Amino acid sequence: MAGKHPRQTGSKKAYQKDIQEKCKFDDMSEEWKQIYKPIEEYKNAWREAIELIMLGKWLDTLAKLNTGALIIEFINITIRAGIIPDYWKQSYLCPFLKPNRFEYDLNNIRPIMLLDTIRKSATKLVTERISKILIRHKMLKGHNFCGLKNEDTTTPLTILNSIIKDAKEQGKELHVVTQDIKKAYDLVSIDNLGMALDRLNMPANMTKWICNLYKERSIWAIIAFSLTDKVIAQDGINQGDALSPLM
Repeated sequence: MAGKHPRQTGSKKAYQKDIQEKCKFDDMSEEWKQIYKPIEEYKNAWREAIELIMLGKWLDTLAKLNTGALIIEFINITIRAGIIPDYWKQSYLCPFLKPNRFEYDLNNIRPIMLLDTIRKSATKLVTERISKILIRHKMLKGHNFCGLKNEDTTTPLTILNSIIKDAKEQGKELHVVTQDIKKAYDLVSIDNLGMALDRLNMPANMTKWICNLYKERSIWAIIAFSLTDKVIAQDGINQGDALSPLM
């Protein structure tokens, strides 16, 4: 089809079957192993660094109890029901200063959200599974592939750098225009997100789970010696969540 981007050439029926089957999340043991592989690699270093609180023995105890399987089953229950535990919606905003002076201007801070660990594990598992399906069936159009594995801005930055270098060496006139989208995460509409997921034939329970993850989030900001009053977010998605770039 003329004008059709190669990312849309996958079989729609094959994609629908794949997305319906893989989004059941009945078995996520392999993804879980990949996510927590770094923990095994650094566990000995942690033992030496924090031996006083017996962190090493604590990690070994968790492994013996097969805690990973319990967490996976808990995540599966939330996905099948399309519900989100209340404490997953609680987050703490940590304002890091940008290199320029603060001067009591909120534009000069970089807000980072501190999220529940199990919630971040869940969104990481979901991101890994959905990303693989979208890549396999080439379902995203044009440059709409943010968050997919092995997709980044390296190529366009390299091209731009080469153009700038050539202009300097050849003494050519060059005009470059860049666009900075401010508050990109905060401006995401949850209703529009739900419609976009429906358009990708995402299972109804998965769409509900993802949208509920971001609805009516409770946010506290960390200030000098305490927390601010709670703020309820009506729209937007959490910056720092594994799932957010893909959304």
